[in-house]
Amino acid sequence: MTKPIVMGAAFAVGVIFSLFFFAFNDPDRARFSAVAFWFLAILTPASLLVRVKSNKAPISGAVAVLAGFFVGTCASIIVFYADRASLFPIAAAIWTIVAIIPVSLGTAIGNLIVRMANKK
Repeated sequence: MTKPIVMGAAFAVGVIFSLFFFAFNDPDRARFSAVAFWFLAILTPASLLVRVKSNKAPISGAVAVLAGFFVGTCASIIVFYADRASLFPIAAAIWTIVAIIPVSLGTAIGNLIVRMANKK
């Protein structure tokens, strides 16, 4: 049984990462290299660790990270970009779709690690 702290930590990582990312990067002018680097550097290891530490289904950790990222993106767009925050749920959904790739990559690597550890 997974402790609730693992899923809460996964949610918090998504929220904190998106708040910091959008505090320092304008979502309209973000360069692809910056997005790819930070998303792969933070979200992939986070989802990998959640998958390795979790006993639940693999998708639950990925959903927790993505839900936290969505909530944090909504909050950061409202807080930091209030002048253009009228469509913040749509913008947050688009950024969450972009975040699916590194999260699914980390979950897949975590699945391989768990599978290899259980083979012994």
